[in-house]
Amino acid sequence: MCIRDSFWTSLKADASSKKRTPKARLTGHQQPVNAIQFAPDARKFASASFDKKVKLWHGRTGLFLATFTGHVGAVYALAFSPDGRHVAAGLARGTVAVFDLRTRQLAAKRRYARQAVGVLQYGPDGRVLAAGSAEMAVDLLAAGNGYKRTARCTGHSGTITGVDFSEDGAVIQTCSNAYEILLFDVRTGRLLVQHPGHFQWPGWTLRFGFPVMGIWTAEPDASNINSVHRDPDGHVVAVGNDSGEIKVYNLSLIHISEPTRLGMLSYAVFCLKK
Repeated sequence: MCIRDSFWTSLKADASSKKRTPKARLTGHQQPVNAIQFAPDARKFASASFDKKVKLWHGRTGLFLATFTGHVGAVYALAFSPDGRHVAAGLARGTVAVFDLRTRQLAAKRRYARQAVGVLQYGPDGRVLAAGSAEMAVDLLAAGNGYKRTARCTGHSGTITGVDFSEDGAVIQTCSNAYEILLFDVRTGRLLVQHPGHFQWPGWTLRFGFPVMGIWTAEPDASNINSVHRDPDGHVVAVGNDSGEIKVYNLSLIHISEPTRLGMLSYAVFCLKK
C-alpha cells in the first residue's frame, strides 16, 4: 500500500480477527510514493516516487536493496515482467524506463508520449508491455525487441487509469478518468466492439466494470477511488480511496456484503498491491 507521503506501509492480517495492523513502515523516499509492485515470486518489490527514485526492497523483511539510476523525472507507475527479469517505470513526459533486475542497470529507455505514463502492465507471457498515459492513449511495446512500440490504442476521452490483459494476452481492457471501458486487440491496437464479459481476466485493476460494481455503493463519487487490486486467487478485491481508507471486499458477495475496513490513514491511498 502506498500513500501520499514519503513512506510505504504493508499490512498483515491477524487470522483470529478482522483487525489489520501495520507490519512495517519503510522510509527512504523524499517525496510522495506513487507506486509499488511486487516481483512475481514476491521475493522483492519496487517502490517509485516523485523524488525521481525507483527503489528495490526485500519482499519478506523490507530490507532496502538498491536504488535504480539512469532515468530522469518523477515516477508514476511500475510493472514487473512475468519472468521477474525486468521492472518498468512510467515517467513524466511520456517516457518508460526498464531496469534489469540481475545487473540492476538501465536496460531500455524510450519516449512514447508527451505526458506522464501513469499505468503499466505486462501481458501474461511477458512479450508485450502496455503503457497508459495522460495523453488518453495506451502504447503497446515489444519487450523482446528493445521495447519498441508496435501499436497505439486510442479512443478514450480522459487520462488512462487502468489496463488489464485477457487470459490469453490477445486483448486488453482499459479505463480512463472519463469513466470509459474500452477493449483493444493487442496485435493491431484496433478498438474492439465487444463486451468485457466475453473474455477471462486473470487480473483486475479497473475502477469500473461489473465484477467490481459493488465498490461504489458507499462512495460519494467515482473520483474518490484511487486504486483497485484483485487478489491473485480471485477471492477478494482491495480498494484505496481519498479518505485514507483501505476496503477489502469478498468478490463472491461484493454486491451485497459490507467491506472489511483495514483502517483509516491521514493521507489518501493511491496504490495497492499484494
